[in-house]
Amino acid sequence: MSLGFLGHSRGAAGAVVLGAAALAGTPLLAHAQPPVRFAVQGGCPSQDQLVAALGSQVAAAAPEQRAWSVEVESVDDRRATLLLRTPEGEVSTERTIESADCHALAQAFALIVLAQFAELRLLSTAPSPAPAPAPAAPPRPARRVTTTAESPRAPALALDVAALAGLELGMAPGSAAPAAGLSLGLGPATDLPAPNCCWLARLDTRVAAAVRAENATDRVERWTSAARLELGWRFRLGAAAWLAGTAGGGVTLARVTALDLDTTPSALRVWPALSVAALLGLPLGTRWALRIQSAASLYPRVDRYRVEPEGIVARSPRVELMAGVGLEFRAPL
Repeated sequence: MSLGFLGHSRGAAGAVVLGAAALAGTPLLAHAQPPVRFAVQGGCPSQDQLVAALGSQVAAAAPEQRAWSVEVESVDDRRATLLLRTPEGEVSTERTIESADCHALAQAFALIVLAQFAELRLLSTAPSPAPAPAPAAPPRPARRVTTTAESPRAPALALDVAALAGLELGMAPGSAAPAAGLSLGLGPATDLPAPNCCWLARLDTRVAAAVRAENATDRVERWTSAARLELGWRFRLGAAAWLAGTAGGGVTLARVTALDLDTTPSALRVWPALSVAALLGLPLGTRWALRIQSAASLYPRVDRYRVEPEGIVARSPRVELMAGVGLEFRAPL
């Protein structure tokens, strides 16, 4: 069973004491059973599982009785959030736990609730007789004990693959070209609690349809494809949504064709580029997300396209902008 804990609580010390008492087999007596009301949204864990996990340590509150409130809401199919409120309505404990086992979620939430009650002395432990003194053991010969240092394990990584479609604006102002792209990202498999999160490395490739630039006498058509390698940071937004910003660089491959010349000559050029991107992910399930992405490319070098005898008929862009939307699939390696 694997559980991931997120959140905060004022009963951390009580959780340790209660967990130790449970492991030692010391029963918790309901000398004072705190009255409790339940508000459970979602089926993992269910209210029946939560009531069974709490057992006889708490009592069901009467309709008009002042009582503690145990509120549980399923965030998605793997995570649920616990809110424990005082009879006055103040939040005493908040926890978000990740597990695919609904029974384990109920047991963990019950332990947190009882730990808070134990710290507030709403529960007490049964008195136990003092242990009889053990007979003295004969001395043992000294033995050498050796320890072996274990190297820390590297954090697990996750790979995301996203297919996107959108528009690219660059060569001709006001003229947007359809574009399609494929993005590969690499980062830690388990995100840390917000606002901290994790680094992100990604390779972004895309192809844009041909765009034409025209003047009074000639037309030039430019087709591009690009590859960018970027590094950045990924931020948690809540409810499994995320926002990321990356920066890096790469190259753009462009083919330029003069359409109005008899032989329609073309030239293939390669430009270095600096790039920045912003990404937004909206969850569609455990592994899938809707990806919204915008990017900008800055070219240190600009070319001019000359057709004689007319002269310069077009220029390559200094900046290209791209916006797209698509689907992302993320899985641990």
